[in-house]
Amino acid sequence: MTGRVHGSVHTGFAAVRDVLSEHLSAGLDLGFSFCAYHRGEVVADLWGGHVDVDRRLDWLPTTLLPLTSITKTVLTTTLWRLAELGDVDIEAPVSSYWREFGANGKADITVATVMSHRAGIPAFPDPITLADELEWWPVVRKIQNLTPLWKPGEAHGYHAIVLGFLTSELIRRVTGAPASAAVRTHVIDPLGIDLHMSLSSDDTRRLAEVLPPSDDQVPEVVPAEQREYVAGFVDQDSLLYRATFGSTAMTFKDMNNPAYHSTERPAAYGTAHAVAKMFAALVSDIPEGRLLSPRSVRMAALERSSGMDEVFRLPTRWAGGFMLPGGPLWPDFGRPAFGHIGSTGALAFADPEYEFSFAFLPNKMKSVYEVPDRRAQALIRTCYAALEGM
Repeated sequence: MTGRVHGSVHTGFAAVRDVLSEHLSAGLDLGFSFCAYHRGEVVADLWGGHVDVDRRLDWLPTTLLPLTSITKTVLTTTLWRLAELGDVDIEAPVSSYWREFGANGKADITVATVMSHRAGIPAFPDPITLADELEWWPVVRKIQNLTPLWKPGEAHGYHAIVLGFLTSELIRRVTGAPASAAVRTHVIDPLGIDLHMSLSSDDTRRLAEVLPPSDDQVPEVVPAEQREYVAGFVDQDSLLYRATFGSTAMTFKDMNNPAYHSTERPAAYGTAHAVAKMFAALVSDIPEGRLLSPRSVRMAALERSSGMDEVFRLPTRWAGGFMLPGGPLWPDFGRPAFGHIGSTGALAFADPEYEFSFAFLPNKMKSVYEVPDRRAQALIRTCYAALEGM
């Protein structure tokens, strides 16, 4: 028995449909959307499974999903576009646009340092609440009051929750309007994509439910190189815990709370087609045109951090707001890709040499202990087998 997958796929990428079907049949996926572009054209636009945990409603081509940390790439792309327009200098201090940010030893932290997770401010001292997000200024004050945990620029560690809020406020300071307005002006409208920074009541009805991990037990066998990472999720004093669960009051269950989705916050929603098209517009000539110049894309994808991540306690690589493959979370697959993983197991990236983009958005969350997500890895292997055969 195989799971039914809908949509279109180029003949050379037919195996991608088979992999997605196998994942549905095996129960690895509840529902998903997947899209890939090659040289400016869609080569796979697929979806399947269910939008609800009770498995009563089918996934549709218009179904939306929270992008989780892939949102960072939406904000990053917007920031690089503002840099092209001369509105912001990526190498300038954040405090030159947001004076109060410079308090407590942060005056010299540059935009690039923040974007490459080298600022040393990866955790809030207490969780950001929905009330904080609705008012916004409490979040801003908390960022301003942060003190670096290491000398900025001398180490890197994933700013899981802080970075989205920090980038959003920086964009607001630069443009004078909420970050969502800049995202719409510089990303959504030019491409005509189904991507949103908050949802109307009508759009909320298109949103898939997210199925949280059913098993949060620490694995009995953990590879030696992942022991600190695994231990960090159960040690509330660890920097990993403080930078993730300890920095937000939002839980996995809250990913199905409509109050969060209608709030102006650093959280994007979209289809895999929308995300893949955004990445395609970074590395290829699509009919709507490129979002950034090739030079800006090279700068955005330039490695700025590599080695042991102070938060994850695993090796990671980071560019100017994008994650780079390398390390257990997103294994190196021998390609000059840049993109981001998401907590659901989502993955989106672009490969400039192949002019290829990839977006996988599942609504069944992987366990935080599953490193990397096996579904995304199988899709990567299948896509590159197709590319190499063309």
